[in-house]
Order: sequence, then structure tokens, then C-alpha cells
Amino acid sequence: MQLLRNLFNSVLHQLLHVAFYSVHTATDVCDRLSGLWIFHQ
Repeated sequence: MQLLRNLFNSVLHQLLHVAFYSVHTATDVCDRLSGLWIFHQ
């Protein structure tokens, strides 16, 4: 069961990492788009 728990923790860690990276990237893209939008006003 220890192996299964380690595998689960590893997968969970990866998912959290990917989710955090996705949110960070989305925020960066939104900032750039809003910056361009303001620039073109």
C-alpha cells in the first residue's frame, strides 16, 4: 500500500504543479492582453 500512496502523492504533486503553472501563465497572458488593449485605446 505504501507504493500506491507514494504514486498517488506523486500524481497529486504533478497536478498541483501543472495547475499552478497554468494559472500563472493565464494571469500573465491576461496582463499582456489588457496592456495591449489599454495601449491601443
